[in-house]
Amino acid sequence: MQWTFPTTVLLLLLLTQRIQANFMLQRLSNLLAQNTVERAALCPPLFSEVRGRCYHYGSFLASWFRAAEYCHSMGEHVSLACVDDSVENWAIKRWLLFNGDHKTGAWIGGSDNGHHGIWAWFPTGQQVRFADWGPSQPTGGDQHCMYIVGGMLGYQWADLHCDFEMNFICEYRANQVTPWWR
Repeated sequence: MQWTFPTTVLLLLLLTQRIQANFMLQRLSNLLAQNTVERAALCPPLFSEVRGRCYHYGSFLASWFRAAEYCHSMGEHVSLACVDDSVENWAIKRWLLFNGDHKTGAWIGGSDNGHHGIWAWFPTGQQVRFADWGPSQPTGGDQHCMYIVGGMLGYQWADLHCDFEMNFICEYRANQVTPWWR
C-alpha cells in the first residue's frame, strides 16, 4: 500500500492529536491525584473534609462536657465544632445528612454558661455572630449548651441541658483565631 501526501499528513495530524490528548489526560489525572492527596493531608485520620474544614462525628452518646473532653483528647487543635457563618452551617447540615444520625441531635461548641443569654463558642471564646436557631430557640432557663437538632427537624440549632447525652461534632483547628491582643 502506498501512502499519498494528504493521507500521510492526515495520519500524522491524527497521531499528534492522540499524543496531545493522552498527555492532557495524564496531566489532568496527575492534578486530580495531587489535589486528592492535598485534601487528604488537610484532615487528620477519622476526620472528614467539608468545604476546607475538618469534622469528626462522635457516633456515641455523651454529655456536652464529655463530648468536649473527647474532642480535646483527639489531639491538639481539636474541639467541639464552631459554626462561623451560613456557608459553613449549610455545609455541616449537608454533611450530617450522610454522616450523622437524623433521629438525634449533635452537640456543637456553643454555650451561654456563665453569661446567661450571651452565646459564645467555648473553643474560641468568640461571641456567636451567626446563628441558625430553630423556632422558639434558645429557650434559656437552665439550658446552656448548643446542639444541632436532628435532620427530621431541619438541622437547626437549639439549647439543651448540658448533661443530656447525644452525639457530637468535633472540629480540627476550630480554635484558630487571632487573639485580641494581636
